[in-house]
Amino acid sequence: AGQRLSAECVYLSACDTHAPGTETIDEVVTLATALNYVGCRHVIAALSPIGDDDAVTVAGHVYRRLMRSGRLDLTDAARAVHAALLALRDADPGSPDNWAPYLHIGP
Repeated sequence: AGQRLSAECVYLSACDTHAPGTETIDEVVTLATALNYVGCRHVIAALSPIGDDDAVTVAGHVYRRLMRSGRLDLTDAARAVHAALLALRDADPGSPDNWAPYLHIGP
């Protein structure tokens, strides 16, 4: 908790990166929330298992939306995640397990 990160954004493209543990009481602090707590303003993570293809699709949408003039602009990070998930949902509305696990933590 005493550490500080200089990273503005962390994209955790793996299963359960925001899922809480069940073994001890302090496991409500997930990897995603811990990164936010130590200074990372934007954290993108998953609450449950995600498919490899969907993870690549979401990441591609997010990064394409955040790139402006060859630089990463995090101003609309939450909107970028939202837009990516809408695109994934529109492609397969009957499978919420493909698009519902993702979230953005931060402003």
